[in-house]
Amino acid sequence: DVGSWSREVVVFSEPNIQSEGLLYPVREQMARGDGYAGMIPHADKVSHHFRSPSGGGLGLDSSDGGFAAGLRIHKAINRRLTDAATKGGAHAVLSVTWTELSRMNGVNLATALHRIAKHCVDCGDMGASPSDVAKEVQSVPAFGALISALEQRARTAVQPQETDHYGSDDGPLPAQCASIVAWSLATLGIRNNPLLDVLALLAYPRLDEFKPFEVTNLLWAFAKLGTPCPDLYRSVSQRIKMRHKGEFKAQCLSLAVWSFAT
Repeated sequence: DVGSWSREVVVFSEPNIQSEGLLYPVREQMARGDGYAGMIPHADKVSHHFRSPSGGGLGLDSSDGGFAAGLRIHKAINRRLTDAATKGGAHAVLSVTWTELSRMNGVNLATALHRIAKHCVDCGDMGASPSDVAKEVQSVPAFGALISALEQRARTAVQPQETDHYGSDDGPLPAQCASIVAWSLATLGIRNNPLLDVLALLAYPRLDEFKPFEVTNLLWAFAKLGTPCPDLYRSVSQRIKMRHKGEFKAQCLSLAVWSFAT
């Protein structure tokens, strides 16, 4: 039953602006409001790659096939990722990622990176150095595999005729997830130009589908990392100019001003 599915699929933090131009999460929101099915393009296809790099996994199979099985698998992975983040932090998220990487779809990958970035911010709030925590996390092999998989999923979304390493059945990266991924990269201080370039290609033609905070978080990420992308900046500018009255809160507009000025 679609109506009974959990709506906490991909959580995303709407930012506050600090004097240094840094982002701090103040509340978690869904990247979209239409439930899990809306976050998975081609969700009627089920991954056939059920074995993980370590031979582990959720123990699910595709015997019932089709749309429902795919949603159950990806929803279960997302739940494992969020539970791991709550109980064990970034390294626990990376452990789940390494175990389930071969069958994670774009939403799962974006969730994993966002939870890792949020963990680093939370460590900073508790007195640890966010940059030191981020460097430690990035040294784990599973993190590099996660970044590579995200780039492949994003390229599959931009050029769907190409099949990625894990197979197109696992689901490309939804456009709205480009904002989550870019925010996470900027929060971790990672300027990965190939990934950022494909995120921009995925996002800027479809900004009318983004919520206001997704638009400005995406813009902030590129500005924070010093990544030039004229097409994205022009598209964001046009999106803001064409906004409805009251659509963009003052917080989002302030963040956009900071980003354009930077």
